Amino acid sequence: MPIDFPQGNFEASLHQRLKDLITNYSHAGHYAVFDFDNTSVFNDIEDSLMMAMLDQFTYLLTPDDFCQTLSSGPFDYQKTFFNRPELSLTNLVQDLDTLYRELYHQDDVKSQPAYASFAAKLRLFYNLINTHFDKVAGQTWPTYLFKSFLPEEFCQIGQAALQSNLQAPFDQVILQSSSDHPGLAGPVQATFESGLNFPEEVHQLFACLTDHGIRPYIVSASPRLLVQMAVVLGDYAIAPENIFGMEIACDANGRLTDQVAAGTYVTKSQGKVDCIQDLIQPRHDGKDPLMVFGDSMGDYAMLTAFEGTQARVLFNRYQDNATQYLVRTAQDPASTYFVQGRDENTGQLRPSQATIPLGSQEPVLYASDFKGEHSLSE
Repeated sequence: MPIDFPQGNFEASLHQRLKDLITNYSHAGHYAVFDFDNTSVFNDIEDSLMMAMLDQFTYLLTPDDFCQTLSSGPFDYQKTFFNRPELSLTNLVQDLDTLYRELYHQDDVKSQPAYASFAAKLRLFYNLINTHFDKVAGQTWPTYLFKSFLPEEFCQIGQAALQSNLQAPFDQVILQSSSDHPGLAGPVQATFESGLNFPEEVHQLFACLTDHGIRPYIVSASPRLLVQMAVVLGDYAIAPENIFGMEIACDANGRLTDQVAAGTYVTKSQGKVDCIQDLIQPRHDGKDPLMVFGDSMGDYAMLTAFEGTQARVLFNRYQDNATQYLVRTAQDPASTYFVQGRDENTGQLRPSQATIPLGSQEPVLYASDFKGEHSLSE
């Protein structure tokens, strides 16, 4: 009996492979693993939270706590960027410390002259940290500025941030520091890709997998609590116990800290593979995932790790890194690799391997085809 799984905007060969796998492997204890940001949802939910907190200045940190979080990451703060010797993490932190102290006791923060520089430098700091460094369980992560929230408070601001960005246009927001506040790091510019969408094709895939006894899992580098809220908001057929993400440590008063909990999985890169092997495979008699879906180098390890995986799906973000090997390999009709294109201007999938970049109308398959400037966002 044919399964009810319309193609929609899935790329044709990928859609056919998914239909075949669901038909042939239904109700046999198999499972599929999905990344979340830019895979199960269009754009990044942790980015949405970060920008909403910045827009509303929703921090519970004293100036000393704020500076402590920014400056306690387990990496080299002397590293410089963009061939600018003054643009180091150390200088950014010192500038942000000064600006935060200036804004901390103000009522209408966004009207203050220091706010534009604070916003641009904090966003740039966030992008640089998340692009160039890796989390370590049990150690501070400098962009976890939701420290001191109770988990239920975190869920409230997270849900509001996601709902707000679902209404936002798909656009590149540019944050520019003020010439009146050059600071030690000098003038900076940072970007944020606004807009969120839960693609209908992904919604239907989750539902179809569940209906046919193939269990979908999420393994995300975003905080697990935030992913769980997003899954509910997207009405995805995934149980909370099948969602894995960063576990944020709590203090003795039950408030969130700025650390990934000690002894938990850093669910990015090899950490995703470890999570699958240790926490998911034992639920399925040691089977490899039938399908794996991702979009970036944070997913490369799990896309390539399991011999038994029958569909390895890369959502095409034309990134100039090893994911290009997956795009090339997917051109072989016998390959288990597939590439799914997107339209970054609409937040929709498109029935092609090629993606239309934000602000363009020209489809791009390979990184070398893209003539614009790549985002720092992972």
